[in-house]
Amino acid sequence: MKEIGSLETMRYFQKMEIKIKYKIVFYTRKNNKKG
Repeated sequence: MKEIGSLETMRYFQKMEIKIKYKIVFYTRKNNKKG
């Protein structure tokens, strides 16, 4: 059970990382256009 839980948490964190990266890229692009 512990192994399955850790796998799920890892996937969850990976998704969060991708979302954060997307947000950073989106904001940086917006700022670059303004600049």
